[in-house]
Amino acid sequence: MSFDAAAARALAGRSSDLLGILFRAKQAIVDAAGRGEFTALAPLPAPVPVPAGAPVDAPDFLTTLLREAGEPIGLECLREFERAGYAVRPRWGTTGAGRTLDALLLDWSIDGSLPMRGGAPVLRIVAAADAHAMSAQARAPRLWVERAMLVVRRAAEASQLSCHLQDPEPPASRAWVHRRELLEAAGFRLELTASDAGSVARLSW
Repeated sequence: MSFDAAAARALAGRSSDLLGILFRAKQAIVDAAGRGEFTALAPLPAPVPVPAGAPVDAPDFLTTLLREAGEPIGLECLREFERAGYAVRPRWGTTGAGRTLDALLLDWSIDGSLPMRGGAPVLRIVAAADAHAMSAQARAPRLWVERAMLVVRRAAEASQLSCHLQDPEPPASRAWVHRRELLEAAGFRLELTASDAGSVARLSW
């Protein structure tokens, strides 16, 4: 019998290792996206030695390296990440023997695909398009505050201690919760007044 109990145990172990890596990668993606970042690391089970002179810039380098190194778990993870729409790059390490591949760097900064829904294949990881949307949403309050600071600077240069900004978000919008946290952390006071166009925000210092 070619498939015995030992083979079954080995297969179960590899499956468990694969699911563990994907679970940790998914958590790293969600955590990074929640901070408004666009990259996360997916560590490999063990560093993979990189042969001297290997064409590390070749498009299929990672696939070739993991296959030739006999790393089926790392190869399956790479395929899963690419299937989910991530740009995957190497994170290098070094040992006394030379360069190693320590982890896969997942990048979702470019939203080049639609979220996988409906009849699309079921993924074991967050789709890159969904991670991109999460990151963009998390970054939105900081970007708003950065733009508001341009108005604040002009008002301060004119010897004013407050300024007003028109915004389409109504005062009850949750967007103001995060904006207020960032503004108050920087020492500003925020007052909101409803308007036909959304809100008028008064920032004072």
